[in-house]
Amino acid sequence: MARYIKQGHIRNPSSGAVIVGATVTVYLAGTSTLTTIYSVASGGTAVSGSMVITNANGYYSFYVDDANYNEYQLFDLTVTGTGLTSKTFPNISIVDDSDHVDLTAYLPSGFVTDGSVDYNSYIATAFTTAETLGKRLFVPSGTWQFSTVKRTTAEIFGESSNKSILYNSGTGDGLDLGGASYYSLYENFQVKGNASSRDGITLYTTAGDNPAYMQFDNVYSTYNGRHGLYHRMAWATKYNGCKFHYNAGLGAYLITPSGDAGTHNGVSFVQSEMRWNGGT
Repeated sequence: MARYIKQGHIRNPSSGAVIVGATVTVYLAGTSTLTTIYSVASGGTAVSGSMVITNANGYYSFYVDDANYNEYQLFDLTVTGTGLTSKTFPNISIVDDSDHVDLTAYLPSGFVTDGSVDYNSYIATAFTTAETLGKRLFVPSGTWQFSTVKRTTAEIFGESSNKSILYNSGTGDGLDLGGASYYSLYENFQVKGNASSRDGITLYTTAGDNPAYMQFDNVYSTYNGRHGLYHRMAWATKYNGCKFHYNAGLGAYLITPSGDAGTHNGVSFVQSEMRWNGGT
């Protein structure tokens, strides 16, 4: 079960100025039946009157839970506010039936794309939602800062390895994929660390994990405080067009602990680079 966010800004149609204190009331499409909505991504109680109010930036948001409604349910949004004629926007789809979750759908109003703000808890919610729904996580163009390791079973894809950047500003690992499923696919994004962080991407970090047959296409791991990639076990994993640059340790560190002989069978790096790394 998961909740889906609906958010936006209410503006004066003539001037374009945001409207503070406007109300957005949510109904089941084509009816006068109020919808069950929530103000938070998990937990909490339903919003009284199915109505939310825009803040000082004219922004509103609410969540719909797929425990209450399926993807076929549409909604009507009735908006009222100073300088507005009450208007209903019909047949809005909120419970998403797409194959992915967009990371930016879980960021706060007015989010920045340059990596200057730590959106750790918001990004964690996006990861958790993707996992819960069994969907891929989409990382749009931009630098998205987080500060604690993101351990996830969700597949991840971006627009471009040079543009879709997950920036770890913390002191731990960046992306922990040790619990991923067989045949998981990751493509077209970058994990960027800092001098105090650890590994950019890690596989097999917790006892009992055993990912394998994974595929990384055009995934970069850069500027991490230790290794760009820490790979243990995860046999038959393929790295295609990947780059591991400017890491304090090794670009890619493949470790075979005692008793794990043969666990790198079938691991391949095709047109991948490990350059400008510290090497220890």
